[in-house]
Amino acid sequence: MTDAALTPPPDPVVCLIGVGPRGTCVIERLGAIARECLDDRAWTLHLVNDAPFGAGRIWRLDQTPELCMNTLSGAVTLFTDEASTVMGPVSPGPTMHEWCLLVRDALDGTDAAAGVAGAHRAAFATTPLPDVFLAQPHLVDEARVVRPESHPSRALYGAYITWCFDHALGALPDTVTVVKHRTRAVGISADGERERVLLADGTTIAVDDVILSPGWLESAEPEPEARLTAAVRGREGLVWVRQGSPVEQELDAVPAGAPTIVRGLGMGFFDAMALLTVGRGGHFRDGGDRLVYEPSGSEPVMHVTSRRGIPFHAKSVWGGLPPAAHQRYFSRFDPSSVDRPIDFERDLWPLIVQDSLAGWYRAIAELEPKALEGSLDDIMRLVDDQALALDAAAFDSAVAPFVPDPRHRFDLVRLMSPDTAAWSSPDAFQEWVVQYVETDLAQARLGMASPLKRALWEVNAARKHASMYMGFTRASAETHASGLYRSFAAFGQMIGSGPPAFRNAQLLALADAGLVRFLGPAGQVGLNAHGFTGESALVAGSRVTGPALVDAFMNAHDARASRDPLLLGLADRGIVRPHRRRTRTGDPVPGSGYAVEPGTSRVIGLDDTVTPRIQIIGIPVDDTRGDTVISPMPRVNATFLREADGAAHAALRTLFPARFPADQEVLHV
Repeated sequence: MTDAALTPPPDPVVCLIGVGPRGTCVIERLGAIARECLDDRAWTLHLVNDAPFGAGRIWRLDQTPELCMNTLSGAVTLFTDEASTVMGPVSPGPTMHEWCLLVRDALDGTDAAAGVAGAHRAAFATTPLPDVFLAQPHLVDEARVVRPESHPSRALYGAYITWCFDHALGALPDTVTVVKHRTRAVGISADGERERVLLADGTTIAVDDVILSPGWLESAEPEPEARLTAAVRGREGLVWVRQGSPVEQELDAVPAGAPTIVRGLGMGFFDAMALLTVGRGGHFRDGGDRLVYEPSGSEPVMHVTSRRGIPFHAKSVWGGLPPAAHQRYFSRFDPSSVDRPIDFERDLWPLIVQDSLAGWYRAIAELEPKALEGSLDDIMRLVDDQALALDAAAFDSAVAPFVPDPRHRFDLVRLMSPDTAAWSSPDAFQEWVVQYVETDLAQARLGMASPLKRALWEVNAARKHASMYMGFTRASAETHASGLYRSFAAFGQMIGSGPPAFRNAQLLALADAGLVRFLGPAGQVGLNAHGFTGESALVAGSRVTGPALVDAFMNAHDARASRDPLLLGLADRGIVRPHRRRTRTGDPVPGSGYAVEPGTSRVIGLDDTVTPRIQIIGIPVDDTRGDTVISPMPRVNATFLREADGAAHAALRTLFPARFPADQEVLHV
């Protein structure tokens, strides 16, 4: 293995650009397929990444352990398993939690991993623990105590990914030469029947296939942001922390004690909140009923806003791994049985509503049976009536004889709708949000004993398949852009991608300490002679002025407005374009994701020609494919892994077409 190469060897060449978790899975899939089909063939794999291989920028091991995952350690893996419908062979390996158990056994001589599957233990035994992990005792100590339901630090996940990267490299056939380039790719040009990749360090690589796995990319600013950027330019004394990974944002520049406007109330906000408080020397202590924050004096005062004006819901404390959703209705959906294109409002939304009602009333019957005047079967007959279930008022009237107390009845649409009431003062809105967070946190701590969280878990479970049914050409442009689908997607993210419950408890303590103020829904940011301004039209007197603005969110890349030089160059060649969905009358509407073949991820150009030598996977095609962002979970047939497998299979087919039967050309979707 070498560090750089100016000219490639004569063997066929694959170049993988972007080697974070997704790129690591591509390497693993390349190896699995090559061991089965190409064990005797020599080829070269170039790896291009400007951040640590495997962990990348987001999960790098040198970040503060204060930043944690919003995923449970037992619910993430980078390996295929028995549920994976991949073209290549399944190659099992440990989940993150299993890896931590195996680390404990390897370092301490314990038998913590006795229950881990033999194939997973065998995979672990082939690859040493990374030196960069062993050199950080706090990460090793964390691995020793992680439970399946733990929210591990991002750095520990980075250690797991780094090990997976080493494992994937070690599993490649001996005939594969690996060349690493710790830099960026800045251009791809045609070179006869090959492609030539230009790197930022001046190196060029002639390759037979390129897989792009770039992660988060920059897009052009929307017009309001561009105007604000222009207005801020040249102003002294202002700090604007632009969107990005929290560990890379320049939050140290935010002045202590300063009124600071923060946009975003999702995971990015909770990360920024932690870095601007505990990261500045403050600490939380047990105050009995709730946490109490002891400030260091270095914190800013955060005035936070988002579209809804309320934070993401706390993750439920299940006491273990999350339960499997019942999905009595959604699981029966057969896309071949409905008219194409799929219509979200007609075909999917009714099933989601029915599942949420079933989840709620099933939990009420189990947890509070005295709340029912009839039987659960009586209620389920009402839920089975789809037209009735979709009419919230009519359903409420029909179910009332069986569930007399309105507190024990459920309305999904009401929960999804942002509160649009006008608030008389900032204090009134602050009090309402604090009560909202308190209520949600109490429900989260109930776990399986919360009818609300169980109903919302049914809604969350529909997110993956709903987004996939909206992908490619399955759905019309109208239904994909509809307010109902967008509302469902936003609400699903809010209830399914929220922070660990302890973060919401910390948020309440910071609100009590006066360090977090809720500005209001749909806050508008501007600029005046004194600094940044923020206010919500729904909260009287909410206007606040301060020297600092923090963007605590990350916008998805938009193929229609990309600023990435690599993809702009491909667009100039005409070989990439935004994916087009057809309206019901057949007119094409470009979306924010790139156009790719469903199975292979090969790019599609302006003239609809497929370029067989270039694939794009991951976040830049999420709007196209659906479900590409979320880290893979075990035993769910993760899109993340199937996409990586399809791209790897297509790349090796390009290199060695004779080794792959023609009837395998159409890969899984």
